[in-house]
Amino acid sequence: DRVAPAQLLQEFDAVLLAGGAEVSRDLPVPGRELGGVHFAMEFLPQQNKVNAGDKVKGQISAAGKHVVVIGGGFAGLWCSRALASAPVEITLIDRANHHLFQPLLYQVATAGLSAGDIAAPLRHILSRQRNVTVRMGEVTAIDTSAQRVSLADGAALAYDHLLVASGATHAYFGHDEWAPHAPGLKTLDDAMKLRRRILLAFERAENASTDAERNAWLTFA
Repeated sequence: DRVAPAQLLQEFDAVLLAGGAEVSRDLPVPGRELGGVHFAMEFLPQQNKVNAGDKVKGQISAAGKHVVVIGGGFAGLWCSRALASAPVEITLIDRANHHLFQPLLYQVATAGLSAGDIAAPLRHILSRQRNVTVRMGEVTAIDTSAQRVSLADGAALAYDHLLVASGATHAYFGHDEWAPHAPGLKTLDDAMKLRRRILLAFERAENASTDAERNAWLTFA
């Protein structure tokens, strides 16, 4: 029903208008002209009708698209989960087959926690998500013109959309010679190597014959 503005002003002390816009605002940004870029109001009314069971002519759909996600860390995992209800096929590629809670790596490195306490299999985390496949592998090349990702085992995966969430590596501020003396802490392997060095230092301190030798083994920087 239509309500006259005068009636609203008479019946209410304040009126909040949140009816949205009827004319879309375009954005003059690079890539706007590419196919597959649509206004939300072109898609949403169609999708509401589809959800109601109606057939829509010229429907905007992402069905059948293949999304490749490189990296099973926080960004890659949560982006994959965000697409759980999307009509797409997702392939999540990671060098390990587990998701790692990196903030607690130091606990594993210092023997406070075991590796299993901070790592969970990616397939288990995503076991209820039917549109995702987890693949263990290392990406060696990305061909953007052919839209293909190459893996170290010789396999190649085609994609429609690619998300690169491979994380960060160690930085030594231009002094790579520090690496042997200051190992990084990004993976479970890094943590276990550091853990071994720390525990061996304690053992050697236990067997030290002088206080100076013992203090040297128990000094960490």
